[in-house]
Amino acid sequence: MQFAPGLVLNERYEVRAPLPEAQGRNAYRALDLRLGRDARIQAFELPAAGDLPALDRRTHALAGLQHPRIRSFQDVGMLRREGYVVTPWLSGFTLAELAPMPAIRLRGWAEEALAGLEAAHAQGIVHGALDPTSLVEVPGLGVLIQDFALPFPASHDPAEDLRGLGRVLARSMADEPDKDLREFLEALAQGRVPADRAPRAQPPRQLKWQSLAFAGSACLLLGLGGWATSRLIHRPAPAIRGTDHGSEARRFYLEGRHHWNRRSKENLLKAEAALRRALALDPTYVDAYLALAECQALSAVFGNGSAQETAERTRATLRDLARIDPSNRESTVIEAYLLFRYEHRWREAEALFRKGLEPGSPSASDPTSLHWFGFFLSCLGRHEEALVWLERAVALEPLNLQIRTNLAVALAWAGRRQEALTVFQAIKDLDPTFTSATDRIRTLHESWGDLEAALRVFDTQAQGDATLAGSARALRAAYRHGGAKAYWELRLLEYQGAEHRARWDPYFEAYPHAALGQLDEAFGALDKALAGHSPYLVWAYQDPGLAPLRSDPRYRELLRRLNLP
Repeated sequence: MQFAPGLVLNERYEVRAPLPEAQGRNAYRALDLRLGRDARIQAFELPAAGDLPALDRRTHALAGLQHPRIRSFQDVGMLRREGYVVTPWLSGFTLAELAPMPAIRLRGWAEEALAGLEAAHAQGIVHGALDPTSLVEVPGLGVLIQDFALPFPASHDPAEDLRGLGRVLARSMADEPDKDLREFLEALAQGRVPADRAPRAQPPRQLKWQSLAFAGSACLLLGLGGWATSRLIHRPAPAIRGTDHGSEARRFYLEGRHHWNRRSKENLLKAEAALRRALALDPTYVDAYLALAECQALSAVFGNGSAQETAERTRATLRDLARIDPSNRESTVIEAYLLFRYEHRWREAEALFRKGLEPGSPSASDPTSLHWFGFFLSCLGRHEEALVWLERAVALEPLNLQIRTNLAVALAWAGRRQEALTVFQAIKDLDPTFTSATDRIRTLHESWGDLEAALRVFDTQAQGDATLAGSARALRAAYRHGGAKAYWELRLLEYQGAEHRARWDPYFEAYPHAALGQLDEAFGALDKALAGHSPYLVWAYQDPGLAPLRSDPRYRELLRRLNLP
């Protein structure tokens, strides 16, 4: 059965078009009507009724398979005798589209694909249908494995997956392999992992929040017989977790997490409201307390209150959590975030971060906790350490756009501009309107002196926000007629305008002053930011937008007041 364009599945996914690159796999591009973004659908024929329990087990196992080299499930459904799985839409190219390719490049594909297969095999899952369309390269993410055999693989032998990978790679080479690659492929052809690669099996990760694309869906549900899979989103259970939370409390918790992941002033307010409703329904809901505290910890960053109010409200929530779960260790990382972001107590914050992220603690496998520590290290200029933690967070939650945004910023601060731009492009491919990313890449282009690129980003922002259209046109006209000086003069007027002040922190006013060589005014803006306990001052040590100030003795005094190196 073919899904016709315009068909709406589960009142949510509108089929747009078949995917020719899937080469007979019955795959489609679709629109997720709930989240307003593209998705990918793979259809398959349902088995006989007696095999549905086995299908339930396989889909449940696949849903729990979270690895940076595997394309994750978003949803599962059925239409008459057809089943389908939904995965997030990722812009990339399959091996079938790129082959033949040089052997030297193919080795990278081989390593990444093998890592994904090892992770699947460690959980007792085989792919069962590897071909050149099963491997896809996504900018910023690397090579992913997709389209696991459904309803069942022809063989449950992991060695057959290895042989299949070897065949696919060998047929995709444009030239003769070197000795290492030849031995690598020979080992795969024999159904074994190459000798120079120890299996990298890992236990299933338990994630607090799998992916932004999963925000509206907690379960895989099918309405045929008993075929219904368990929840996708889960986290490790501490000693106390309260009751088995009711569906309404769970729904508000997931709604809160969805809004929190969107990272805007309005969405944080919606997130807090939803999480409070979850707690009103279930006052023992530990995950909801943690989510509320994480949400509140960002309030001042997005203009929802002062730094002092943010810290006080967040700590009040953590105290409520401590009464419910006195042994909870995840709150330690939230307290560490408050210490450095709003109070500039860097040493105390690092000690708490490391305590909260000790091996075996729940936070050690929590992407938010890992990326907050990576951001902390990046602000201190400890770039290599920072990237290790941020990349670990991305590996756990590849589609979380805020984590990827902070990774891109950290790469830019480390001087790895092209890599940063690649990550930003991957974010744009997923969601071109994600404000946190577009604001950061725009200011980075400005600091690099690439004002034309900054204007292109602003044009994209204006397409998604009609209130910015006039500013975008005026800024482009100023740049066209008066160059960089006119651009920054208009930017300064924008920052000083009443409407802009309601949106931006005074920290950002230092950018145009610095670019115009107005150093006294730039330091005056930073003094205002200090007086208001700006959460953005933690950027001051690394922010390239402040580069014109660094030779001034007042810059060193600013770092001293912030307890920075």
